[in-house]
Amino acid sequence: MNAEVSPLISQTTAEYHQWQLKSGGSPNRCGPFSIAIAGNLMTKSFQFDGDTVAEEMKRNWIEWQPRKALLPRLNRFPPDSATMPGAIARYLTSHGVRAKLRVFGSLAELQETLSRGMCAIPIIGQWTNHSGFRWQPWGHALVVVGLAEERVIVLDPAQKTINPNDLHLYPSAVFLRYWSSMARIWIQVGDDQAHKHEPSL
Repeated sequence: MNAEVSPLISQTTAEYHQWQLKSGGSPNRCGPFSIAIAGNLMTKSFQFDGDTVAEEMKRNWIEWQPRKALLPRLNRFPPDSATMPGAIARYLTSHGVRAKLRVFGSLAELQETLSRGMCAIPIIGQWTNHSGFRWQPWGHALVVVGLAEERVIVLDPAQKTINPNDLHLYPSAVFLRYWSSMARIWIQVGDDQAHKHEPSL
């Protein structure tokens, strides 16, 4: 990977961070808060609030639109717990922010996405995590805003505060291990700024 940093990173990037426990309640709000962070980052606004998104998704934890889907869609399961990756993409798209669910991603794809002015919401975790004899799998959504040599730079809703001059860093090897455990699922968020500026023929 080249030692490049995303054009998304600036002095204002940290302003879009939101802590998923800022109002207490369920700790399982990384999905809704990643939606809020990414949505605001892409729109350069503060129209998305993580608590509001979480409550909307809790209320609409399952939905069925017969004209669009044969089976009901799970958004969160249980209603105040895990957020389905597809629900993250659907929520953003329904609120005017382009988003697409992808699987089996790579760091190269993340870097290409960032270079085009978009961001990414990967799902990381460990299916095989154990505490003694107890199986304790975990999953987590966060927002990738930059890549550099051996580092993945993120706005992580699990972090209470973020220093504007020192965004949260994941060692690439650790990030890849956790991401691979979740089939390298990710949501590409935003409009392709590179294509927007290409001249039409």
